[in-house]
This record gives sequence, structure tokens and C-alpha cells, in this order.
Amino acid sequence: MASSGDFEALLTGCLSIDNQVRKHAEDTIKQLSAKPEVIPELLQRVQTAANPQVRQLAAVLLRKWIARHWSKLSPEVKSGAQQVLLERIANEQEHSVRRAMADVVASVAHLTLPQGQWPGLLEFLHQCSRADSAEHREVGLLLFAALFETIGDTLQPHAASILQAVAASISHPSDLVQTAALSVIEPLLPYMTDAQVPAFHALLGALLPCAQAALVAQNEDLLGHMCQVLVEVAECPAPLLQPCLQQVLEMCMTIATNKHFESNTREQALQLLQWMAK
Repeated sequence: MASSGDFEALLTGCLSIDNQVRKHAEDTIKQLSAKPEVIPELLQRVQTAANPQVRQLAAVLLRKWIARHWSKLSPEVKSGAQQVLLERIANEQEHSVRRAMADVVASVAHLTLPQGQWPGLLEFLHQCSRADSAEHREVGLLLFAALFETIGDTLQPHAASILQAVAASISHPSDLVQTAALSVIEPLLPYMTDAQVPAFHALLGALLPCAQAALVAQNEDLLGHMCQVLVEVAECPAPLLQPCLQQVLEMCMTIATNKHFESNTREQALQLLQWMAK
């Protein structure tokens, strides 16, 4: 394995605009990736590299290679890696790097959480998803969404509390937080039980005023995302939209008849109307 300084230089070289320098760095990194020692090296770089592009690249490569080498790492290295990942999620200032680190957390959680080998992760995500910081809320919610997509059975006992976290974030002033909250709903739906329906209805009660505010603000991106999510809700066998059918109908009609909106936004509202009519 290259020395610490050499390894960071290789990562920097991968970002070079000089084709020859970049190719040499990429070829060398690829060779090093065959050994599990690459994982501690990359973890070091996400902590200490001054250049955020280098930190982001290190996180992207971690996401790519960590599953391949996880079983070969010692328990001490695994535990240290988990601590580093959560520390970087909590303290990383660059949005792109933090999102890349969240992808690594999701990969490691897929390998460890079902076996009970990452104690404290879910509590950490709950804290993030309720944090005052929009950045932490976003990443906590995005991780819940990613984990429901891959290990939903493990998260199912926590679905009610996660729904509460989503409901608390739907009306957040940050579009990034609102979008992240919406992203949790679709992958969570298959894991809903009858006992969790009241929590979902509370979530809808928080979502509809948010939709009205988005209508007033002409926020088409958010409205389109809401319609997409509500189509998935309408497809569920359980009558999840029943308590607010009238409000959702009025929202769809308002969007569909607004000639100032893009055709795609209006079509999404019409699609939701079609599902509600079935």
C-alpha cells in the first residue's frame, strides 16, 4: 500500500485535467483496490484531506469497494470505520461530501444492521432526522429512505417513529429537507401495518398544508414530487388517502388546470386523479 502522502496524491491525481496524470493515478488506485488495506486509507482521506473534492472521491470509492472487503477487515477496523462514518456525517461541512458519505453508511448498514452489528446507528439517524440543522435532517431522512429500499424488514419495527420524523420535516422551510422527507414515503409503504395507519394519516395532515404553500409559491418541483408520492400511496391496498380525499382532489384540480405550470407537472396531477378514480 502506498504511503499516506502518496495515497492522497493519487486521489488528487484522479481529479487532474492532465489525461496522462489522471490515467496513471486511476490505474494505480485500481490496483490498490484489490487489497482490504485500501479501506482504512480511504477512511483516513475522508477525515483529513483538505480538498473537499478529494474527500468526496474517497467517499465514492469507499462506497464502491467497502462491501467487497468488509468481511476481511478486523473487528477493530470495522468498529472504527463505523465511528468515522457517523462522525463525518455529523461534522462534514460540504453538502456533496456529506451525501457521498451517506451512501457509504447505507452500504455498511446493509451489511451489518440486520445482524445487529451496528449498535447506535438507528438512534443516530433519528437524532439527525429531528435535528435543527437542515443538513443533518436531510441526510438522516435520505438514509432512512435508502435503508427501507434494501433492508426494510429490519426497519419495520421503527416505521411509526420514522413516520413521525417524516411528518415533522414535511413542513420544514428547506426544500432539500422536504424532498428528503418525501423520499422516505414510497419505500416505507410496503412495511406499513394497520397499527401504523394513524401515524401515516398524521403525516398526510402535515403534507397537505405544505402542498398548499407550494401551490402559492409556484414550487413545481416540490408539487411534482408530492404527486408522484401520492400516486404510490393511492396504489396501496389500504385506504391511506381516505381521510383527505377531498383535499387531495382539490390540490390535483388546481395543479392540472393551472396553465402557468409545465405540462409535466400538470400530467402528474392528472395521473394522481386517475388513480384516485379507480
